[in-house]
Amino acid sequence: MRIAVFGGDGFVGWPTCLHLSNAGHEITIVDNLSRRRIDTELGVQSLTPMDSIQE
Repeated sequence: MRIAVFGGDGFVGWPTCLHLSNAGHEITIVDNLSRRRIDTELGVQSLTPMDSIQE
């Protein structure tokens, strides 16, 4: 099944995408990455660190 996950780079969206992908679904992630951009601009580490989408 093809599934679009909005907010797929977030705290809940990322593990959801991993679970669905491991179950054999084709996943499309839609996310504006604003949380990562804010963390980068402020030079801070997230309290809930996650690998990037590319990793």
